[in-house]
Amino acid sequence: MIKRLISILACLTLIIIPASGDTSSPTPIQSMMERRLEVLSKSTVSVMMLPSGAMGTGVVYESSKEESKILTAGHVCLQEEASGALISTHNNLAYSGTSMAAREDVDLCVITIAAQLPAVKVAKSYSPRVGDEVYTMSAPLGVYAFPYIGSMSRMISLYGFPHYLVGIDAAPGSSGSPIMYRGKLIGILTMIIDRSPFPSFSSASIVVPIEVINGFLFWAEQDEETPTNSTSSTP
Repeated sequence: MIKRLISILACLTLIIIPASGDTSSPTPIQSMMERRLEVLSKSTVSVMMLPSGAMGTGVVYESSKEESKILTAGHVCLQEEASGALISTHNNLAYSGTSMAAREDVDLCVITIAAQLPAVKVAKSYSPRVGDEVYTMSAPLGVYAFPYIGSMSRMISLYGFPHYLVGIDAAPGSSGSPIMYRGKLIGILTMIIDRSPFPSFSSASIVVPIEVINGFLFWAEQDEETPTNSTSSTP
């Protein structure tokens, strides 16, 4: 009888006492961030230029049943003798680019594919504040990385255009990665500042701001009827 009572108490203890670790439910903010990261992971793609094999990252910013439009860094697309682009998704699907428009001056490029993919929301504007938490996802060399979280530093002028300086980790092949703030696209990563000799400092990245992006996208829409590569170094 005593042994049976001890067994019952042991079972009740297992039921009442939770397992070690945090078993609390995620907060609304955590759940929102998880949803945003899920959308971003499905919208981030790997970009390979043909025949050079040059690689970068891109993000789907507009999608319909017929096609999806991908934004990436201009220098990813502007390869010598580039004849096309191969787009790969997080679930290993591959698509050929049907058209491309790029500009060297703002270092941006749009590639269109004949498939419907999830798209991120694009901000209309953004006023950077020091310390704003931003995040990104990239696919350097076709390998999808975990999301990186960083912070806004300041605005700088580069090549005659404003850019964001962002403290966020990035690697070669991350050019064209989306920079997100509160679930919306606010920039495209275009350059990495190598600070490896100073381990106490986090990585810094140069980012094309959303105002420049929106101006470029307006230009690209006027050029979307071009069935082959279209490039320009001026507006």
